[in-house]
Amino acid sequence: MSIELDGTGTVYILWNDGKQAVGGHTQKTVAFWLKTDSLILNRDVFWMYDAGDSEVQDVYLHSQKIGWVAYASGVNGTWETSSNQVTNTASWFFVAITHDLSSVSNDPIVYINGSPVAVTETSTPTGAFGVVAGAKAQLGSNFADLSIDGNVADLRVYNRILSAAEILD
Repeated sequence: MSIELDGTGTVYILWNDGKQAVGGHTQKTVAFWLKTDSLILNRDVFWMYDAGDSEVQDVYLHSQKIGWVAYASGVNGTWETSSNQVTNTASWFFVAITHDLSSVSNDPIVYINGSPVAVTETSTPTGAFGVVAGAKAQLGSNFADLSIDGNVADLRVYNRILSAAEILD
């Protein structure tokens, strides 16, 4: 079963008690299937984990690239796939992102269809990453200008780094 996000910011799922979904763990894997209905140039958020008024991590699609933001006490870290990965609207893509948030020197690993892909750090994090127990988790965005138009299926959030073999399975 997939969840259709309409790109308007009116369709999203919110877990008010995010610790049930993601906890306050320093290791994280976010995995899901994605099929877009349109490939637009905006930064379209489709998963976020936030602590009140500020996000902790989010996953987004921007110009056919998958992005990951890890919010830090200084400068937030942002990474995008180095090449276009979501290249059409007719196919499902399996995306997995692993990140060890115990140090801002750790970069995430992004997998597309089970294979790791190159990422580019577009903003270097400083300070410490935000890891908050009891924050909210959200599938889709409630902001019209940041909302993806497409389907997300089988979203999974793990409190550990999955191995490459586990992701491929």
